[in-house]
Amino acid sequence: MPLSERAREIRDALAERALTPPDELEHLTTRRARERFSRRWGLAPDEWLGPLLPALGGSVEALLGSWRLYLPRIASDPALRDAVEALTAAHRTEPWVGVPAITGVGIGLTAGGGPDDFDLVVFGTHPAPLALLPQTFEGVRVRRRLGGAFVAAQRPPVTGGVSIGHAANVTEGGTLGCRVTDAQGRAYVLTAGHVLANGGRAAVGDGVVQPARCEGGRSPADLVATLDRLCSPSTGGTGHLVDAARALLDADHQGRVLPGVTQIGVLAGPRDTSADPYGYREAVRKYGQRSALTSGVVSVIGLRASVRQPSGHVAGFEDQVLVVGTRRRRFADQGDSGAVVVDGRQRVVGLLHAVDITQPSAVVTPIEHVIRALDVIL
Repeated sequence: MPLSERAREIRDALAERALTPPDELEHLTTRRARERFSRRWGLAPDEWLGPLLPALGGSVEALLGSWRLYLPRIASDPALRDAVEALTAAHRTEPWVGVPAITGVGIGLTAGGGPDDFDLVVFGTHPAPLALLPQTFEGVRVRRRLGGAFVAAQRPPVTGGVSIGHAANVTEGGTLGCRVTDAQGRAYVLTAGHVLANGGRAAVGDGVVQPARCEGGRSPADLVATLDRLCSPSTGGTGHLVDAARALLDADHQGRVLPGVTQIGVLAGPRDTSADPYGYREAVRKYGQRSALTSGVVSVIGLRASVRQPSGHVAGFEDQVLVVGTRRRRFADQGDSGAVVVDGRQRVVGLLHAVDITQPSAVVTPIEHVIRALDVIL
Protein backbone atom coordinates (compact mmCIF):
# COMPACT_ATOMS: atom_id res chain seq x y z
CA MET A 1 0.00 0.00 0.00
CA PRO A 2 1.54 3.37 -0.94
CA LEU A 3 1.90 5.81 1.95
CA SER A 4 0.14 9.12 1.62
CA GLU A 5 1.88 12.36 2.47
CA ARG A 6 -0.64 12.84 5.28
CA ALA A 7 0.31 9.47 6.82
CA ARG A 8 3.97 10.39 6.80
CA GLU A 9 3.34 13.81 8.31
CA ILE A 10 1.22 12.44 11.15
CA ARG A 11 3.74 9.67 11.86
CA ASP A 12 6.58 12.19 11.97
CA ALA A 13 4.64 14.50 14.25
CA LEU A 14 3.94 11.71 16.74
CA ALA A 15 7.51 10.41 16.53
CA GLU A 16 8.82 13.91 17.25
CA ARG A 17 6.79 14.03 20.46
CA ALA A 18 7.00 10.41 21.64
CA LEU A 19 10.24 8.75 20.48
CA THR A 20 13.00 8.50 23.07
CA PRO A 21 16.17 10.05 21.55
CA PRO A 22 18.92 7.45 20.94
CA ASP A 23 21.41 9.13 23.28
CA GLU A 24 18.83 9.23 26.08
CA LEU A 25 17.93 5.58 25.46
CA GLU A 26 21.60 4.62 25.67
CA HIS A 27 21.87 6.43 29.00
CA LEU A 28 18.70 4.76 30.33
CA THR A 29 20.00 1.33 29.32
CA THR A 30 23.32 1.75 31.08
CA ARG A 31 21.65 3.32 34.11
CA ARG A 32 19.35 0.31 34.42
CA ALA A 33 22.31 -2.03 34.32
CA ARG A 34 23.96 -0.05 37.11
CA GLU A 35 20.76 -0.11 39.20
CA ARG A 36 20.35 -3.88 38.88
CA PHE A 37 24.00 -4.33 39.82
CA SER A 38 23.63 -2.08 42.86
CA ARG A 39 20.49 -3.84 44.09
CA ARG A 40 22.19 -7.22 43.91
CA TRP A 41 25.49 -6.26 45.48
CA GLY A 42 24.67 -3.20 47.58
CA LEU A 43 27.48 -1.24 45.96
CA ALA A 44 27.72 1.09 43.01
CA PRO A 45 29.55 -0.47 40.03
CA ASP A 46 32.35 2.06 40.23
CA GLU A 47 33.13 0.97 43.81
CA TRP A 48 33.65 -2.62 42.67
CA LEU A 49 35.25 -1.96 39.35
CA GLY A 50 37.89 0.59 40.21
CA PRO A 51 40.82 -1.68 39.23
CA LEU A 52 39.19 -2.49 35.89
CA LEU A 53 38.25 0.95 34.69
CA PRO A 54 41.71 2.40 33.89
CA ALA A 55 42.46 -0.53 31.57
CA LEU A 56 39.14 -0.06 29.80
CA GLY A 57 39.17 3.66 29.21
CA GLY A 58 37.74 4.68 32.56
CA SER A 59 34.05 3.89 32.09
CA VAL A 60 31.54 1.23 32.95
CA GLU A 61 30.26 1.56 29.38
CA ALA A 62 33.62 0.39 28.04
CA LEU A 63 33.62 -2.47 30.50
CA LEU A 64 30.32 -3.81 29.17
CA GLY A 65 31.93 -4.68 25.87
CA SER A 66 35.14 -6.47 26.83
CA TRP A 67 35.40 -7.18 30.55
CA ARG A 68 35.95 -10.93 30.11
CA LEU A 69 39.27 -10.35 28.40
CA TYR A 70 40.72 -8.55 31.41
CA LEU A 71 39.70 -10.96 34.15
CA PRO A 72 42.73 -13.27 34.01
CA ARG A 73 44.98 -10.25 34.49
CA ILE A 74 43.26 -8.31 37.27
CA ALA A 75 40.27 -10.12 38.76
CA SER A 76 41.13 -12.97 41.09
CA ASP A 77 38.20 -12.34 43.44
CA PRO A 78 35.27 -14.69 42.58
CA ALA A 79 32.81 -12.19 44.05
CA LEU A 80 34.14 -9.52 41.72
CA ARG A 81 33.79 -11.84 38.74
CA ASP A 82 30.18 -12.64 39.68
CA ALA A 83 29.43 -8.98 40.20
CA VAL A 84 30.74 -7.98 36.79
CA GLU A 85 28.77 -10.81 35.22
CA ALA A 86 25.65 -9.43 36.88
CA LEU A 87 26.30 -5.99 35.46
CA THR A 88 26.96 -7.18 31.92
CA ALA A 89 24.05 -9.61 31.98
CA ALA A 90 21.73 -6.78 32.96
CA HIS A 91 22.95 -4.76 30.01
CA ARG A 92 23.40 -7.45 27.37
CA THR A 93 20.85 -10.22 27.71
CA GLU A 94 17.92 -7.85 28.24
CA PRO A 95 19.43 -4.63 26.94
CA TRP A 96 16.27 -2.51 26.66
CA VAL A 97 13.64 -4.69 28.29
CA GLY A 98 12.02 -2.79 31.14
CA VAL A 99 13.62 0.54 30.23
CA PRO A 100 10.82 3.16 30.14
CA ALA A 101 11.24 4.27 26.56
CA ILE A 102 9.45 4.59 23.24
CA THR A 103 11.61 2.94 20.59
CA GLY A 104 9.51 2.99 17.44
CA VAL A 105 6.64 4.78 15.69
CA GLY A 106 5.25 3.45 12.43
CA ILE A 107 2.26 3.37 10.12
CA GLY A 108 0.05 0.33 10.55
CA LEU A 109 -1.67 -1.28 7.58
CA THR A 110 -5.44 -1.66 7.76
CA ALA A 111 -7.98 -3.69 5.83
CA GLY A 112 -9.20 -0.70 3.81
CA GLY A 113 -6.17 -0.75 1.55
CA GLY A 114 -6.30 2.91 0.54
CA PRO A 115 -3.50 5.43 1.04
CA ASP A 116 -5.41 7.07 3.90
CA ASP A 117 -6.50 3.83 5.57
CA PHE A 118 -3.92 3.52 8.32
CA ASP A 119 -3.33 3.76 12.02
CA LEU A 120 -0.28 4.56 14.10
CA VAL A 121 1.73 1.84 15.84
CA VAL A 122 3.94 2.81 18.79
CA PHE A 123 6.51 0.43 20.32
CA GLY A 124 7.60 0.75 23.94
CA THR A 125 9.86 -1.37 26.12
CA HIS A 126 7.88 -0.58 29.28
CA PRO A 127 4.12 -0.13 29.92
CA ALA A 128 4.53 3.27 31.61
CA PRO A 129 5.28 5.46 28.57
CA LEU A 130 2.78 3.54 26.45
CA ALA A 131 0.05 4.29 28.98
CA LEU A 132 0.64 8.02 28.50
CA LEU A 133 -0.15 7.90 24.80
CA PRO A 134 -3.51 9.22 23.58
CA GLN A 135 -6.10 6.91 22.05
CA THR A 136 -5.95 8.92 18.85
CA PHE A 137 -3.51 11.42 17.38
CA GLU A 138 -4.74 13.99 14.88
CA GLY A 139 -7.79 11.84 14.28
CA VAL A 140 -5.82 8.61 13.72
CA ARG A 141 -6.08 5.61 16.06
CA VAL A 142 -2.95 4.84 18.08
CA ARG A 143 -2.05 1.19 18.71
CA ARG A 144 0.36 0.41 21.56
CA ARG A 145 2.84 -2.45 21.24
CA LEU A 146 4.87 -3.63 24.24
CA GLY A 147 8.24 -4.68 22.83
CA GLY A 148 10.55 -2.81 20.53
CA ALA A 149 13.83 -3.91 22.15
CA PHE A 150 15.41 -3.74 18.71
CA VAL A 151 19.06 -4.77 18.36
CA ALA A 152 21.28 -4.95 15.29
CA ALA A 153 21.04 -8.38 13.63
CA GLN A 154 24.76 -9.00 13.29
CA ARG A 155 27.24 -11.43 14.75
CA PRO A 156 28.70 -10.24 18.06
CA PRO A 157 32.43 -9.49 18.39
CA VAL A 158 34.66 -12.54 18.76
CA THR A 159 38.01 -13.38 20.30
CA GLY A 160 40.58 -15.99 19.34
CA GLY A 161 39.40 -19.58 19.20
CA VAL A 162 36.53 -19.20 16.74
CA SER A 163 36.09 -20.62 13.26
CA ILE A 164 37.78 -19.00 10.26
CA GLY A 165 38.37 -19.97 6.65
CA HIS A 166 39.12 -19.00 3.08
CA ALA A 167 36.12 -17.40 1.39
CA ALA A 168 36.24 -19.84 -1.55
CA ASN A 169 36.72 -23.04 0.49
CA VAL A 170 33.39 -24.66 1.33
CA THR A 171 34.79 -27.86 2.90
CA GLU A 172 37.65 -26.81 5.18
CA GLY A 173 38.31 -24.30 7.93
CA GLY A 174 40.30 -23.82 11.08
CA THR A 175 40.76 -21.65 14.13
CA LEU A 176 41.38 -17.93 14.44
CA GLY A 177 44.36 -17.86 16.77
CA CYS A 178 44.27 -14.26 17.94
CA ARG A 179 44.37 -10.66 16.82
CA VAL A 180 47.85 -9.31 16.04
CA THR A 181 49.30 -6.07 14.66
CA ASP A 182 52.25 -4.91 12.62
CA ALA A 183 54.74 -2.12 13.34
CA GLN A 184 52.36 0.44 11.82
CA GLY A 185 49.51 -0.62 14.10
CA ARG A 186 47.43 -2.36 11.41
CA ALA A 187 45.31 -5.18 12.82
CA TYR A 188 45.34 -8.75 11.51
CA VAL A 189 44.03 -12.17 12.44
CA LEU A 190 46.55 -14.97 12.93
CA THR A 191 45.94 -18.58 11.97
CA ALA A 192 47.67 -21.59 10.46
CA GLY A 193 48.74 -21.17 6.84
CA HIS A 194 46.94 -24.23 5.48
CA VAL A 195 43.66 -22.93 6.95
CA LEU A 196 43.70 -20.07 4.44
CA ALA A 197 45.72 -21.75 1.67
CA ASN A 198 42.61 -23.13 -0.07
CA GLY A 199 44.43 -26.30 -1.05
CA GLY A 200 47.39 -24.37 -2.45
CA ARG A 201 45.26 -22.10 -4.66
CA ALA A 202 45.11 -19.04 -2.37
CA ALA A 203 46.63 -15.69 -3.27
CA VAL A 204 47.29 -12.49 -1.35
CA GLY A 205 44.12 -10.39 -1.42
CA ASP A 206 41.73 -13.34 -1.16
CA GLY A 207 38.81 -12.97 1.20
CA VAL A 208 38.63 -14.52 4.68
CA VAL A 209 35.32 -15.38 6.34
CA GLN A 210 34.35 -15.82 9.98
CA PRO A 211 33.00 -18.41 10.54
CA ALA A 212 34.43 -20.70 7.87
CA ARG A 213 32.00 -21.66 5.13
CA CYS A 214 32.01 -25.28 6.32
CA GLU A 215 30.77 -23.95 9.67
CA GLY A 216 27.94 -21.90 8.18
CA GLY A 217 29.83 -18.80 7.07
CA ARG A 218 28.85 -17.06 3.85
CA SER A 219 30.65 -14.95 1.31
CA PRO A 220 30.44 -11.99 1.04
CA ALA A 221 28.17 -11.63 4.10
CA ASP A 222 30.79 -12.93 6.58
CA LEU A 223 33.95 -11.50 5.01
CA VAL A 224 36.10 -9.95 7.75
CA ALA A 225 39.63 -9.82 6.38
CA THR A 226 41.86 -10.25 3.33
CA LEU A 227 44.79 -12.61 3.10
CA ASP A 228 47.96 -10.56 3.49
CA ARG A 229 50.83 -13.00 4.06
CA LEU A 230 50.87 -16.77 3.72
CA CYS A 231 53.49 -19.30 4.82
CA SER A 232 52.00 -22.66 3.91
CA PRO A 233 53.82 -25.80 2.72
CA SER A 234 50.83 -26.87 0.64
CA THR A 235 53.06 -28.29 -2.09
CA GLY A 236 55.16 -30.35 0.33
CA GLY A 237 58.95 -30.17 0.54
CA THR A 238 61.28 -30.20 3.54
CA GLY A 239 62.92 -27.78 5.94
CA HIS A 240 59.77 -25.90 6.86
CA LEU A 241 59.64 -23.96 10.12
CA VAL A 242 56.23 -22.30 9.85
CA ASP A 243 52.67 -23.04 8.76
CA ALA A 244 51.04 -19.67 9.42
CA ALA A 245 49.13 -16.81 7.84
CA ARG A 246 48.01 -13.31 8.64
CA ALA A 247 44.91 -11.63 7.20
CA LEU A 248 44.32 -7.90 7.34
CA LEU A 249 41.10 -6.97 9.11
CA ASP A 250 38.83 -4.87 6.92
CA ALA A 251 38.19 -1.31 8.05
CA ASP A 252 34.56 -2.14 8.81
CA HIS A 253 35.55 -5.13 10.98
CA GLN A 254 38.27 -3.70 13.21
CA GLY A 255 35.95 -4.15 16.19
CA ARG A 256 34.73 -7.59 15.10
CA VAL A 257 37.79 -9.41 16.44
CA LEU A 258 38.80 -8.40 19.97
CA PRO A 259 42.17 -9.05 21.63
CA GLY A 260 42.55 -12.22 23.64
CA VAL A 261 41.32 -15.81 23.39
CA THR A 262 37.99 -17.34 24.36
CA GLN A 263 38.03 -18.78 27.93
CA ILE A 264 41.72 -17.92 28.23
CA GLY A 265 41.55 -14.14 28.25
CA VAL A 266 44.02 -11.38 27.50
CA LEU A 267 47.39 -12.60 26.27
CA ALA A 268 50.58 -11.46 27.96
CA GLY A 269 52.61 -11.34 24.75
CA PRO A 270 54.92 -13.95 23.22
CA ARG A 271 57.39 -16.17 24.99
CA ASP A 272 60.67 -16.80 23.21
CA THR A 273 61.35 -20.35 24.30
CA SER A 274 64.87 -20.22 22.87
CA ALA A 275 65.71 -17.70 25.59
CA ASP A 276 63.18 -18.96 28.17
CA PRO A 277 63.13 -22.76 27.74
CA TYR A 278 60.28 -25.06 28.71
CA GLY A 279 60.30 -26.78 32.06
CA TYR A 280 59.88 -30.53 32.39
CA ARG A 281 56.34 -31.46 31.27
CA GLU A 282 55.34 -27.80 31.37
CA ALA A 283 51.58 -27.23 31.29
CA VAL A 284 50.02 -25.36 28.37
CA ARG A 285 46.49 -24.62 27.12
CA LYS A 286 44.72 -23.77 23.91
CA TYR A 287 41.20 -22.93 22.72
CA GLY A 288 40.26 -24.26 19.31
CA GLN A 289 37.00 -24.06 17.39
CA ARG A 290 36.67 -27.86 17.27
CA SER A 291 37.73 -29.15 20.70
CA ALA A 292 37.39 -25.88 22.70
CA LEU A 293 39.53 -25.41 25.83
CA THR A 294 42.05 -28.18 26.49
CA SER A 295 45.16 -28.66 28.59
CA GLY A 296 48.36 -30.47 27.81
CA VAL A 297 52.05 -30.76 28.59
CA VAL A 298 55.10 -30.14 26.47
CA SER A 299 56.47 -33.58 25.66
CA VAL A 300 59.03 -33.12 22.88
CA ILE A 301 60.98 -30.11 21.60
CA GLY A 302 63.17 -29.78 18.50
CA LEU A 303 60.79 -32.09 16.67
CA ARG A 304 61.33 -32.96 13.01
CA ALA A 305 58.05 -34.29 11.62
CA SER A 306 56.31 -35.10 8.37
CA VAL A 307 52.83 -33.57 8.16
CA ARG A 308 50.27 -34.40 5.50
CA GLN A 309 48.64 -31.23 4.18
CA PRO A 310 44.99 -30.75 3.07
CA SER A 311 46.35 -30.57 -0.49
CA GLY A 312 47.53 -34.17 -0.13
CA HIS A 313 51.24 -33.33 -0.17
CA VAL A 314 53.52 -34.18 2.76
CA ALA A 315 55.64 -31.40 4.24
CA GLY A 316 58.71 -31.85 6.41
CA PHE A 317 58.93 -29.53 9.44
CA GLU A 318 61.85 -28.76 11.72
CA ASP A 319 62.19 -27.38 15.25
CA GLN A 320 58.59 -28.06 16.26
CA VAL A 321 57.06 -28.84 19.67
CA LEU A 322 54.86 -31.81 20.53
CA VAL A 323 52.13 -31.24 23.12
CA VAL A 324 50.31 -34.19 24.67
CA GLY A 325 46.85 -33.84 26.21
CA THR A 326 46.56 -34.36 29.94
CA ARG A 327 44.95 -37.56 31.28
CA ARG A 328 45.33 -39.07 27.81
CA ARG A 329 42.67 -36.73 26.46
CA ARG A 330 43.21 -35.21 23.05
CA PHE A 331 44.92 -31.84 23.12
CA ALA A 332 43.47 -30.90 19.73
CA ASP A 333 41.45 -32.20 16.83
CA GLN A 334 41.15 -31.47 13.13
CA GLY A 335 39.70 -27.99 12.87
CA ASP A 336 41.83 -26.62 15.71
CA SER A 337 44.69 -25.64 13.39
CA GLY A 338 45.54 -21.99 13.97
CA ALA A 339 44.89 -21.95 17.70
CA VAL A 340 47.53 -20.24 19.83
CA VAL A 341 49.05 -22.25 22.69
CA VAL A 342 49.71 -20.41 25.96
CA ASP A 343 51.66 -21.15 29.11
CA GLY A 344 50.61 -20.66 32.71
CA ARG A 345 51.43 -16.94 32.57
CA GLN A 346 49.20 -16.22 29.57
CA ARG A 347 52.20 -16.00 27.24
CA VAL A 348 51.84 -17.38 23.73
CA VAL A 349 54.35 -20.16 23.15
CA GLY A 350 53.26 -21.41 19.76
CA LEU A 351 50.77 -21.88 16.93
CA LEU A 352 49.05 -25.25 16.57
CA HIS A 353 49.03 -26.61 13.02
CA ALA A 354 48.84 -30.42 13.10
CA VAL A 355 47.41 -33.28 15.15
CA ASP A 356 48.30 -36.94 15.51
CA ILE A 357 45.13 -38.79 14.51
CA THR A 358 46.23 -41.90 16.43
CA GLN A 359 47.42 -40.24 19.66
CA PRO A 360 46.27 -37.34 21.92
CA SER A 361 49.06 -35.04 20.74
CA ALA A 362 49.51 -32.01 18.49
CA VAL A 363 52.35 -30.30 16.64
CA VAL A 364 53.01 -26.67 17.53
CA THR A 365 55.31 -24.12 15.87
CA PRO A 366 57.29 -22.00 18.36
CA ILE A 367 55.81 -18.51 18.28
CA GLU A 368 59.19 -16.86 17.65
CA HIS A 369 59.28 -18.55 14.22
CA VAL A 370 55.77 -17.29 13.45
CA ILE A 371 56.58 -13.71 14.48
CA ARG A 372 59.67 -13.62 12.27
CA ALA A 373 57.91 -15.16 9.28
CA LEU A 374 54.81 -12.95 9.39
CA ASP A 375 56.35 -9.80 10.90
CA VAL A 376 53.62 -9.42 13.51
CA ILE A 377 53.37 -8.16 17.08
CA LEU A 378 51.37 -10.00 19.77
